[in-house]
Amino acid sequence: MPEIPSYDSIRNLLADGHTESAVNSLLQLAKSKEKEYFTSALLLKNRLETLQQNEIEGVLDQHDERLEWARISKGLMSLVEQMERRELPKRPEELLPQGIGELEKTDLASKLSRRLMKWLVPVVAVGLILLFLVPKIVENKPSNPTTQEAKLSEPQLQELPGQLIYFDESPVADAVISIKDFDQEYTARTDSKGIFTLKVKPDLINKQVEFSVKVNGKDQTESIRLSPENIRKYTLTK
Repeated sequence: MPEIPSYDSIRNLLADGHTESAVNSLLQLAKSKEKEYFTSALLLKNRLETLQQNEIEGVLDQHDERLEWARISKGLMSLVEQMERRELPKRPEELLPQGIGELEKTDLASKLSRRLMKWLVPVVAVGLILLFLVPKIVENKPSNPTTQEAKLSEPQLQELPGQLIYFDESPVADAVISIKDFDQEYTARTDSKGIFTLKVKPDLINKQVEFSVKVNGKDQTESIRLSPENIRKYTLTK
């Protein structure tokens, strides 16, 4: 069975600044006494643990921390003296002078709010900056190199303007003109004046191609040398 601490040993621990050890010893001593002593000692123990947790979290500044340590030490001395005189302690809150009553709770809440605001304001500011900057960064971000390479690898098409007419030189409107190069097909449509613009690969220029015209449900295909001169004014033969 562990030895029950004495009142003097508890005082010595307090004098040496070992408040936590003094609380634990007092709690052990109070177990062998009246229930009221144990309740008061347990209250001191809980308050000490709360203070230690607040120190870890940085809730209190140094002044408030020292003040709270002093209050707990004074509460310990008061309870030791009452136990020696066999006086039952008063209400637990009276044992701890200036304990965390409603006023202190309000003050603590205010400090917590101020600390939270100091942390929250920069976070919100950074969030707002990111909200405006990220879309612009994404918008201005260079294209994927693979996409750029794919675009560069695509052949650049050359435009060949022309006009499609009948023998009487009247324009052929809404006709579909097409040129086939293996599995690739290039098409254009004439406007009301018979004007069209073919877009083809440059290597097809001056080559023999199949030139097809579809108008009014009829098809006409002719093998021609694809050049600006040959399609500048192309006449239907049918």
